[in-house]
Amino acid sequence: MKFAGGSVRVGLLVAAGVALLSVGTLAYAKGLLRGTAKRRIRLVALDLDGTTLTSSHQLTERTRTILQKLKGKGVIVSLATGRSAKSLERYLLESGLSGEVPVVCYNGACGYRYFVNSNQEAAGGKVLEAQSLFVNGVQKETCKALVAAAEKVGAIVQFYDVETGQICATPKRPADRGLLKLYEELVTHKQHIVSDEEMKRLVDSKEPAKLLLLTPVEKIDETMEKVRALVDPSRYHEVRGSPSPFFIEYLAPQVCKGQGVESLCAQLKVPLDQVLAFGDGDNDVEFLQVAGDGVAMKNAREVTKAAADRVLEWSNDEEGVARELERLDREGAFD
Repeated sequence: MKFAGGSVRVGLLVAAGVALLSVGTLAYAKGLLRGTAKRRIRLVALDLDGTTLTSSHQLTERTRTILQKLKGKGVIVSLATGRSAKSLERYLLESGLSGEVPVVCYNGACGYRYFVNSNQEAAGGKVLEAQSLFVNGVQKETCKALVAAAEKVGAIVQFYDVETGQICATPKRPADRGLLKLYEELVTHKQHIVSDEEMKRLVDSKEPAKLLLLTPVEKIDETMEKVRALVDPSRYHEVRGSPSPFFIEYLAPQVCKGQGVESLCAQLKVPLDQVLAFGDGDNDVEFLQVAGDGVAMKNAREVTKAAADRVLEWSNDEEGVARELERLDREGAFD
C-alpha cells in the first residue's frame, strides 16, 4: 500500500536482481493493497545507522521530538538494526521515549521488548529492562566452518555473544586493529578482545546472533567469493556491510531484518500493512519489502532504493526521517 503524499517509487526488484526470499508472498499481497483506502500507521520501524542517526551517529533534537510525539499518540516506535542490543541502548535513552519500545537487533536474529523507565526511583533504579522475544543464532557447526574460512582468507572474526551482549574479536595481524577501530567507531560500542583459546571456547559452546568477517574495503568482494567457495552458502544468510563495506555479516539461513519485523509484529499483533519502515543499507532490503510502506533514504544504496516503495528527497544528515514523519503526521496518517 501507499500512504498519501511523498515521492512514489515502485521497486523494480527483478531488474535490480533483488530476491524476495521468504517475504515474496507478503510483497505480492502488499502490491495488491496499493491504491486502497489509507490505513492508519500503527508501528514505525527505524533503522539506525545511515537512516535515523546522522553520519556522526547522533540522534537530533528534531528526530527525538517527533518520535516522542508519535509515541504519545499511541504509535509503536520500534528500532530495527544490525547493532547488538547493548549498542542500541544508548539511543533508547537519548530518544526520550518512555514505556515499551520493541526492537529487532543483530539484523533480525533477536527481538526484545524494552521498557524504558522514566521514573528510576519507582523502578528500583533500573532505567532499562529487556524481555527477550526471539533468538535465531548461527548454528555451531556453521560458525566453526566460517571461523576456519576466515583464517584461510585472512579476515578477522567478530563473534556476537547473545548472552553477554559482547562483540568478541581476536586480532592477529597489525591491520586487524585498524579494522576493529573502524568498526568500533561505526557502532560506538567497545569490542571485547579475546585470546585464540577463548574464541575457540565461544565457537564450541555458543551460537552467536551473528558472525562478522572484517576485511579491507578493496578486498570485500574477493573475500565474499572465497568464503562462499569454502562454506556452502545454504548454511547461512550473507549480508554485505553498510554504510561502508569493510565487513560481511553471516546470519542463520533466512534470518534478516524482514523476518525479524514479521516476528515482532506477530507478537505485537500489528498487521504488516500498518507498518512504516525506514532504511538505507543492503540489510534493509527485506525489511522495507515486508512493511506496508517501505521508505529508503536519499543516501540509500541503489539496491535498497529499488526494493523500497518510496525514496525520500532527504538524507540521514538532512533529518529525512524526522521530516517525513512530520509530514505524515500533518496529513493524519497516525490518527
